[in-house]
Order: sequence, then structure tokens, then C-alpha cells
Amino acid sequence: MSTHDCFEMGRQSYISADYDHTEKWMNIALIKQEEETNKTVPKSEILEYLAFSNYMIGLDFIIFIIMFINIFIAF
Repeated sequence: MSTHDCFEMGRQSYISADYDHTEKWMNIALIKQEEETNKTVPKSEILEYLAFSNYMIGLDFIIFIIMFINIFIAF
């Protein structure tokens, strides 16, 4: 698969709010982009999707912890 293919897979995952797969595809796109001589996707664009997906994954974890704590407080 090309950098552009991996980027598009990551972008489609992003549109579907599947941030775990967005992160995986964008990491692969980043590795492939470094190996390309003719850059098909700007590194900055890959990093933008990667940064936001990591942010959203972190938010999911924080929400999970808050819910977990609230369950214990209720008992």
C-alpha cells in the first residue's frame, strides 16, 4: 500500500470516529511517507490527524476512569 492509501484508510477511520484505527493507519502512513521520494501526502497533514486521534483516545480513557470512580463512589 502507498502512503496515500494508508492516509485514506486513516482518514476514513477518522470520519467514522474510529480513533484507534485512525492512529494505526496514520502511523503507517507516516513511516511510508518518510520512505517516499515523491511525497504524496504532506507530513503535516498526517501529523494533524495523528495528534487529534491521540487526543480523542486519551479523552476516552479519562472518561472511562471517571465513570469507574463514580461506580465505586455509588457503592
